[in-house]
Amino acid sequence: MTLLRQKIDEARKAGKDDAAEKAQKVLDEIWRNVFPTLNDYEPEYESIYECRRKLARAILELSGTAK
Repeated sequence: MTLLRQKIDEARKAGKDDAAEKAQKVLDEIWRNVFPTLNDYEPEYESIYECRRKLARAILELSGTAK
């Protein structure tokens, strides 16, 4: 999540606002659906795995290496 946040900041600084906004939506969706409150810190393993996949994809897209 930290790396994605860094990539979002870099994209915004580079003027890639659309790409940054798309990645921010991924991050927001994860927080909203997987960690809705600070007390919900035991999501299902499958949910965590799916989040990792989404994070990796968003990072690759912002890095320009997504296929």
